[in-house]
Amino acid sequence: MPACNNRKTFVENEAYDRQTDRWLSLAAMPTERHGFRAVTVGELAYFPGGARDVGGGEVSDTLLIFSLP
Repeated sequence: MPACNNRKTFVENEAYDRQTDRWLSLAAMPTERHGFRAVTVGELAYFPGGARDVGGGEVSDTLLIFSLP
């Protein structure tokens, strides 16, 4: 399979505000992540795990928690 040169990890962190129908930019994640999930509980957003590189490799054991505006 040919290499894909546009695969990247991400530090961006955004939230969708349903009341204003707009996306908000939040504080960037302290380390890049790829292939992770997120969940919100109340005013907090949780980002567990994820890989530091595209295509697997070292998986983070970090749980990032952000306060939503």
